[in-house]
Amino acid sequence: MKKNVVLMGVLTLLVVTGSWAFAGEWDDIRTHCVGELVKPCDAVYATLQEAHDAADRPGESIIISPGVHNVGRAVLTKSVRIRSVNRRSKSVLSDANLEPGGPFITVRRPAGSTDPVKRVIFEDLDFEIGNSSVVISFPDDVEKSFVQRNTITCLSPGITGVEYAEHGNAFSGRVDRTTFTNCATGVFMGAGTRHFRIEKNEFFTKNGDTAIQYRARQGQIFWNDITCMGGDCIALKIEGSDLTDINNNNIFGGTAQWLVHEGRSNDSIEFDHNVYKNPPNGTPFLVETSPGVFTEEYTLDPSCGTSWSRNQIVIGSEVEVLPRYRTSFCSFK
Repeated sequence: MKKNVVLMGVLTLLVVTGSWAFAGEWDDIRTHCVGELVKPCDAVYATLQEAHDAADRPGESIIISPGVHNVGRAVLTKSVRIRSVNRRSKSVLSDANLEPGGPFITVRRPAGSTDPVKRVIFEDLDFEIGNSSVVISFPDDVEKSFVQRNTITCLSPGITGVEYAEHGNAFSGRVDRTTFTNCATGVFMGAGTRHFRIEKNEFFTKNGDTAIQYRARQGQIFWNDITCMGGDCIALKIEGSDLTDINNNNIFGGTAQWLVHEGRSNDSIEFDHNVYKNPPNGTPFLVETSPGVFTEEYTLDPSCGTSWSRNQIVIGSEVEVLPRYRTSFCSFK
């Protein structure tokens, strides 16, 4: 009987938080609303920043009520969960009333602190952003972050959807089941990220856009659908994590995957079961074997600890499954 009670408690916690948590980590959770007061909110606020500032315990929820909300830019320094009322409600965050500027939402450690933000969750939200450089930005350390089941629409050129900084340490997390439309870069993973999964997302790109730009040393890119809606699109742009010698000055037509010469300290990167739709010119997958030199051969060894399998190219009704490829795994000190 006691075992059943414990199991029920764990399952209840999983349902409430949307992820596993440990005793004490999410105790005494309060809920704050932005827009209108809906159940189960304790209070309502006009802006996301005000709702965040009112949270005083790790794991408190911020619910964005249904409708379109101009909530202003926000800097988040606490462990919070930002979500809609439920998966069926359409809660839209917009920056239409803002002047052009920096990131719409920034997640960073508090000023003067060396402790990272423990956990931040964004789920079941719609972002319509046209006046901010980045939709969600992580400029420094964060332990766990989850961007899941969202819709991110970039309304102006040059906007990045989700960005993890070059020198921050993002220890683990996921960007999954999110739709990115018309973003110059859908997801940017800087060199400091570890143990991330980018999976089951949809990317709709246009001329010059990059769906995923990846400089991290570790991670998994699985089950993503990337559709080029015209022009020269890049599906996966995989670069070395050595920031002193990155060759990213070349622009190539088609959907390209870039692996910097000799890996540049990349290890344990996997990209499997991704689908690239409608790439132009039939050259969707390129490997950089030396600086500025690209090939369509998949049997070379351009990187340490890199693998891919069951990736597909779809042009009209034609489907091509790319060969399975795996390099020898290495470690870097």
